[in-house]
Amino acid sequence: MRAGGGAAPGALALALVRRCLLLGPLGLRSAGAQDGNGCGHTLLTPHSGTLSSKNYPGTYPNHTMCCWRLQAPPGTSLLLALGDVDLEPSEHCAHSSLLLADPQTGTAYGPYCRNSVPSAPLLVTNSSTVTVMFNSTSHRSGRGLLLSYATSQHPDLVSCLVRGTHYTQEHVSVYCPAGCKDIHGDIWGNPSQGYRDTSVLCKAAVHAGVIADELGGQVTLSREKGITLYESAFANGLRSKRWVRSGWGCAPHGAVGHTHAGPGKLPPLRFRDPRVCSPHLMLPWCFLPHRGSLSEKRLIFHKACDDVLEVVAFNASSWWHEVNVLGQDRAWVAERAALSTTGHSWAAEPGTEAAWLELDLGTRRNVTGIITKGSSEQHNYYVTSYHVSSSRDGKNWRPYRGSSGQEDKVFEGNADSQGEVSNAFIPPMVTRYIRVTPQSWHQHVAMKVAVVGCQLVRVHAPRPYVPSVPREVLEPTSRPASHTPIPGITLDPEKAGSTLLVMLLIGGFVLLCSCLLLLAFLCHRKRVPQTGVEPGLLPAEPASPQPGLLPHGPHTRGLQPDPFTRVR
Repeated sequence: MRAGGGAAPGALALALVRRCLLLGPLGLRSAGAQDGNGCGHTLLTPHSGTLSSKNYPGTYPNHTMCCWRLQAPPGTSLLLALGDVDLEPSEHCAHSSLLLADPQTGTAYGPYCRNSVPSAPLLVTNSSTVTVMFNSTSHRSGRGLLLSYATSQHPDLVSCLVRGTHYTQEHVSVYCPAGCKDIHGDIWGNPSQGYRDTSVLCKAAVHAGVIADELGGQVTLSREKGITLYESAFANGLRSKRWVRSGWGCAPHGAVGHTHAGPGKLPPLRFRDPRVCSPHLMLPWCFLPHRGSLSEKRLIFHKACDDVLEVVAFNASSWWHEVNVLGQDRAWVAERAALSTTGHSWAAEPGTEAAWLELDLGTRRNVTGIITKGSSEQHNYYVTSYHVSSSRDGKNWRPYRGSSGQEDKVFEGNADSQGEVSNAFIPPMVTRYIRVTPQSWHQHVAMKVAVVGCQLVRVHAPRPYVPSVPREVLEPTSRPASHTPIPGITLDPEKAGSTLLVMLLIGGFVLLCSCLLLLAFLCHRKRVPQTGVEPGLLPAEPASPQPGLLPHGPHTRGLQPDPFTRVR
């Protein structure tokens, strides 16, 4: 489906393309290039991305221009989601406009402005290369533009501005583009409770740790019955908002004169329509912080492998032995770094350089995220940023670099000593040991940590027609691992292939030797005569029988000697 516009006037399209080329060598750059003084938030990747005009969603500046070059991988085409096009109207969009063109084929869409918008929010192109051109002159109003794109492999692409209220079905599956994290829009809720359906969907998915903002990805969620309270949380670099469904409250008899419940807290009253309440029963603190409907839904993102993992042992570079002014001792040992521990946390010795905290999971696990917390309510110590490394043997460490794979990723930590902060590992890590290295902190290096993920299960995939040991493929699951041993044989999974090859070679050699011995024996039998006389010797004449005796043989059997025969 093509989204309106058709072919743009040739003169305007040609002029804009020339202006883009004058801004810089755009045509010689790789995918994701941009040029001009009117470019706003931009994140372009080969598979998806998001771009906007300068100051979006505020008024875009006068006399600006920006060109973006989008290019999909070979064999695919581009899909464009026009989230918002609010450019001041003019005849033929001559003053401010958005134009989409493919310089290779000469195909163009637009120009678009407020009085000439696409007929559909999704533009399907037949090209792997599209140049987006934004131009503005003198104007008074207009938010500008917001556009997202993806390859033709993701036909369920949505804009960064789509909210949960856009859908009515119970289960939803959409593709969120990269770059939605920093787009204007509110979210209410947290990963454990879910999110209010008025939240911006793709931004909430980044907050929940379902997708990485620098990659985008497929999002699957369910719309369930709403709740009355959504708590705020800081996760994956985003702060969600707290939301409470409330209304005017009527106090029961005798409740007049109760103190205020406090800001953000609800009194233990039954809320109802104030029109049925008597005026003298209305308390001065009855309020309506947010108007909500009972039909509101809650967004629950589907995320597998997010159980809290057991930590077998903690280790640290050092720990703080504190002695207060009263002479009381407090040990901030590594074991107190468990998130479930009450009281104070682990803390490094003051003045220690390159402090670190190590977690031993006991065996290899699929680790998908980490949760950090500060010291405790009584102390104001916390880590504000940190690195993460992993190891399978506890000796060789590998820094986590995220989806980019170029630089060690810096995770945002806590902003106070009480709240919990979550960060997702996308892609996840398969490891046993995890090391957290604080980079910045408040007053002291002190923290509590927990990691989330799941166990690994070995799935056997037998090879057809060839007897062999089943190949082992690691997959994350919430069920315990299981093994299928071969009766009477104990094989190392990593050496099973070489062991089987040696066994087959030995068996073949034994079979070959047996065949050779059998062939030699048969040849020898054929060379020996049937008479049993050795070759080369003549048979001797038969000896004369002794007197009075008859020769024995088959022809003399049954003959008796003649008693009247005279013997000479």
